[in-house]
Parts: sequence; C-alpha cells; structure tokens
Amino acid sequence: MWYAIAAVLGIVVDQFTKLLTVQRLELGQSVPFIPGVLHFNHVRNYGASWNILDGKRWFLIVVSVVAVAVIAVILAKKVVKHPLCTWGLTAMISGGIGNLLDRIMQGYVVDMFEPAFIPWFPVFNVADIFATLGVIAFAIGLLFYEDKDKKGKETLK
Repeated sequence: MWYAIAAVLGIVVDQFTKLLTVQRLELGQSVPFIPGVLHFNHVRNYGASWNILDGKRWFLIVVSVVAVAVIAVILAKKVVKHPLCTWGLTAMISGGIGNLLDRIMQGYVVDMFEPAFIPWFPVFNVADIFATLGVIAFAIGLLFYEDKDKKGKETLK
C-alpha cells in the first residue's frame, strides 16, 4: 500500500514542478539556480531523452502505458521480493505516469532541469529523475539482493 502512496506522491511532485515551470518561466527561458552547475530552463520535449523519437507521441504513449502496466503486474504478483527492487519499480511507475500525463494532455513533456556543467546533456524533469533512480535501484536490487534472498529461503526449507 505504501508503494502506491509513494508513486502518487512522486506524480504529484512531478506535476507540481512542471506547473511551476510553466507559470514562472517563459518557454526557452533559462535561469541559473547554481550558476555553472544547474539552471532552470523551460523546455518542451516532443520526444524522449535527447529528442529521440521526436514527434512520435502516440508511440511513446503506447510504450509508456504498456511499461507501466507490466511493472504494475510485476508489483501486484510480487515477482520480486526485495524492497529495493519494489521501490525501484514503484519509482519507474511514478516517472512513467508523470511523463505520460504530459504526453496525453499536452502532446509534449515539460522539462526544466538543465545541468549547465554538461552542455550535451538533455534538460530533464522530476519524472525522469524518478524513472532513472528506479531503474538503478531495481538493477542493484535484482543483481545483488534478489537472488540472495531466494537462495537463503531455499536453504532454510
């Protein structure tokens, strides 16, 4: 249950930061938060990271819906047991839904965090952060903890 609450909170934080960005910054406006490190930059992304699949809105919507549904089934069926894996999947759902809402309602995703110290890096948002951290947490949990949990339980039988 707390995973669902965490996912909803992530979506709320994502949508709130996007709303603030749209209300406070003109499209394309960049404002230094930490000069030379992090800027706020109001950008519309019509594709995915690095503008791949630019203009493929419906494809990205379908892929997002399928991914969120598959992850939800994995969580519901408790396929993975370790909390790090479960948290990672929850964060991925939160990030996926956050950007999915933008694509469905607006036709693009609002991005705002610009790492000024990496000029080639794309501008991103809170949903992207959740999705990325979720993938990392899930991978670490799966690689280093999930199998050990299963082996330990098998030894106890």
